[in-house]
Amino acid sequence: MKKPSILLSVVLVVASLLTACGRKGPVPPPDNTPPAVSSTIPANGSVGVPVNLSGGITITFSKEMDASTINDQTITLADGQNSVPGLVTYTDTAGVSTAVLTPSSSLNPATPYKITVDTNVKDSYGIPMAAPYICSFYTGTAPDTIPPNVVDTVPGNGDVNIKPNAPIFITLSEPVSQATITFTLLSSGGVDVPCTTSYSGTNAIFTPQNTLSYSTQYTATVRAGLKDLAGNEMPDDYIWNFMTETTSDTMPPSVIAMNPARGTNGVVVNIAPSVTFSELVDPATIIFTLSAGGVSVAGDMTYSGIISTFTPSIPLAYGTQYTATVGAGVKDLAGNTMPDNYSWVFTTSAAPDTTPPSVTANTPMAGAPGVAVNIAPSVTFSEPVDPATITFTLISSEGVAVPGTTSYSGTTAIFTPSLSLSYSAQYNASVSAGVKDLAGNAMPNGHFWSFTTGTALDMIPPYVTATTPGVGVANVAGNIAPNVTFSEPVDPATITFTLISADGVAAPCTMSYSGTTAIFTPSSNLKKNMLYTARVKAGVRDLAGNAMPSDYFWSFKTK
Repeated sequence: MKKPSILLSVVLVVASLLTACGRKGPVPPPDNTPPAVSSTIPANGSVGVPVNLSGGITITFSKEMDASTINDQTITLADGQNSVPGLVTYTDTAGVSTAVLTPSSSLNPATPYKITVDTNVKDSYGIPMAAPYICSFYTGTAPDTIPPNVVDTVPGNGDVNIKPNAPIFITLSEPVSQATITFTLLSSGGVDVPCTTSYSGTNAIFTPQNTLSYSTQYTATVRAGLKDLAGNEMPDDYIWNFMTETTSDTMPPSVIAMNPARGTNGVVVNIAPSVTFSELVDPATIIFTLSAGGVSVAGDMTYSGIISTFTPSIPLAYGTQYTATVGAGVKDLAGNTMPDNYSWVFTTSAAPDTTPPSVTANTPMAGAPGVAVNIAPSVTFSEPVDPATITFTLISSEGVAVPGTTSYSGTTAIFTPSLSLSYSAQYNASVSAGVKDLAGNAMPNGHFWSFTTGTALDMIPPYVTATTPGVGVANVAGNIAPNVTFSEPVDPATITFTLISADGVAAPCTMSYSGTTAIFTPSSNLKKNMLYTARVKAGVRDLAGNAMPSDYFWSFKTK
């Protein structure tokens, strides 16, 4: 009676074994943490990036990704508003997940570029990125033809008493393609020591898979053929030696580097902060936290080589100071314990500028009569703009374009005709749509206005008609921004202003100009109960080129 029951048990056991044989170990639980970009090469904010970027742009992710979601639609490169075509490939080697975007042609010199990884990129569990990743770099002025080289190593050549579990660092002269790095480590007995390689910025870290031997000399080699981002190859092997220590490890681990650096401002909100330890440590002993205003940020810690990374669950807040902390108690592989917490602060970038520029003032005023024939019309924008995007035209009522040149200073563009205008004639001035601010936002509409010239040449120089504070005024607030109003529009580039206290100390000021008024804002509050003398220096020119012949002085006293 018991035989069928025994037979059923055997069948169930065999079925279970067969099922287990069909996969590599237990099915891992789903990972609900969104993936993030850990780093890029070129790094965010890089300048002088080679235009012949044959090695491509490398994007490293915080975890294994779904390769089918990584393509030229989800990872893009743009020059302003124009997309740059290219090939996108993906690899996951030794737990390092990277995408490489290789442009189809050379980039433009001296040009800002933007890399975007959108939220259609997913990890191997199908979880998308929580927010798009955006970073930028600026190309150099010429193709890069100089090969890379090793500029520093840790340990250094000939160093002794190196810990057997210490990683090996190199610093390169420029960013390189990680796939071209070949490193070997040999003991004095000729035994090859296998190592894992990690790379960020211009630094490569080689971590031996097993602890090195005591009292042993090792020879490290970075092989020739290492390529920079332009494809230039390091021509020769770079070889150096070091000796391990003779006694057991009694030194506790420490943090030797962090990303972002201590006190960094303008950090991207999708940053994954990391620390680099002085040696291999037990990841189970790492407590890595991130907080702002005493409130902890949710996220996950990962550990690779000697680097621990904290990946927030969602992007950080804009314009916020964060404190990152690695708690005391981190242990190296010999059991030595880091005695103190390690903390540092950084501040995220302000919210991105998405507001396009606009024209806030123009001279002459719209509809102005009697304008001088030697006028140089101007417009003032709401913010600094890219002068290369300004198209400024002046056309007579007969439809004839006036030849001239456009100059730009501060936030003001000035059109200077090559010849004097005609008397008693109407002119139409315009600035075309498409003027871009420094964030790349384009002015959606053109700005147009008209004026009529007078019957005689303007020969009258400008002069000051009013001031704030007034002449001799007392009890002025310390946060005053003195200003002057001129008798007519002037060229702001010709205004020179000074503000000096009675004890002979100059107060630095920044100037803004609109219409006929110049405002001077001190960099800090003025001194209390102090007499100040303000001066507008002679030489201020109106738009017809007439210069103010004398300095203008006035004084006021703070309360």
